Amino acid sequence: MIVNEMDKYELTNFMKVVKEYICRPGGVYFSHLTKDDFKEILKPPTDGEGYINKFYLSDGIQKYLLN
Repeated sequence: MIVNEMDKYELTNFMKVVKEYICRPGGVYFSHLTKDDFKEILKPPTDGEGYINKFYLSDGIQKYLLN
């Protein structure tokens, strides 16, 4: 599924996978991520229910994940 078409439940699960992927020992290093982007992946903004909505994400993360 295209990330841009995911609802907040699917996007929340996807972001958990991305977080696990970049945080695992010997994981992948993304040189194009800024320090702020990396922090946002580790602790993304959520709604009152704890889900991530694509509209809460910064432009950098949206560009990285949604395109």
